[in-house]
Amino acid sequence: VAQLVSSCENVACALRRFDFFRMKSIAAVLITAQAGSFAAGLNVRSAPAGKAKPSCQPFPDRLETYCPSDAWLDKMVQSDPDGAGKVFMDVGCNTGTDAVDWLERWGTRPNVSASWHRTADARVGEGMCSERRRWWGGSPDASRPVPKASSADPRVFCVEPMRGNLDVIRECSAKAFGRAEDPSFTVVKAAVGDRVGTARFPDAAPGEQKASLADAGSSNKTVEVNVTTVDVLMSQYGLTSLDVLTVDTEGFDPSVLLGAERTLQVVRYLLFEVHQDLSNSPWADTSLLGLVQKLDSKGLDCYWAGNLGNLSRLTGCWAEEDERRHRPTPWNNVACVRRGDIWHAVLEGFVR
Repeated sequence: VAQLVSSCENVACALRRFDFFRMKSIAAVLITAQAGSFAAGLNVRSAPAGKAKPSCQPFPDRLETYCPSDAWLDKMVQSDPDGAGKVFMDVGCNTGTDAVDWLERWGTRPNVSASWHRTADARVGEGMCSERRRWWGGSPDASRPVPKASSADPRVFCVEPMRGNLDVIRECSAKAFGRAEDPSFTVVKAAVGDRVGTARFPDAAPGEQKASLADAGSSNKTVEVNVTTVDVLMSQYGLTSLDVLTVDTEGFDPSVLLGAERTLQVVRYLLFEVHQDLSNSPWADTSLLGLVQKLDSKGLDCYWAGNLGNLSRLTGCWAEEDERRHRPTPWNNVACVRRGDIWHAVLEGFVR
């Protein structure tokens, strides 16, 4: 205990670590109770032996990572600009605006995002984070493509189950690509979870961003949709590598990650939502600490993805006391990157 406390850079860190050991008997009971939860495969484990302990900063009461900045993405492009051979998968891609941004950033065709976002904004509005205006100046903090030298377009997979959103995607594709389908942009009509099958999904208005599998038993109109897993999609499309996986499934992200066991061994960059406040979802019974530690075992370091362009380290820093203090953690985003990858150094440069 003395060694861990003495390695802290400030008093707050020392108090947090001392309190961790003081409360460990209580934490052990909590961890045992979590073992029977929906995400039983994400149980808390010990830190890997021999791994250097990172420098940790106290976590604020309000995390402010619900609409993360794109700042480190610009640097990721600059450090590794060629889109040839790269693969991106956006699970829960809604109207496709984030998915097409990957093609814009690493592709060879400028302005596809501007066209897509303009069409989507006209149909369904700007979105909860103004994401449908981000590329063409419709919001004060609009982003711009960064300089790049790509020899070919990457492959982008936009996975979405709601037919209203699929209609918008088809319209946006026709405007941006001049055709309903583009070989670099594959639309997969399915929900994603930890097993293959079918499920009821809300038949909500186009652009709706809060619909999920949890709404299947509600009074709202639902339709039957196919359910698949990330690992099955990887096999189905003959993919052996994945550069970026993003997940936005309104509380079902832990289920999606459970169905991505093999993919998590190879993915370079992962972005997902934390939504422990959604009671009727897998996140309600999932430990963020357990999930972060599982991703650590897959070779991924994770961070809170800040709205203002900063990252806060989770791996090796988020402890049982943080889990208790913040639970249920509302809508926030976590970014993870593979250790040893060129992008790892990029994200480390944004840690505050």
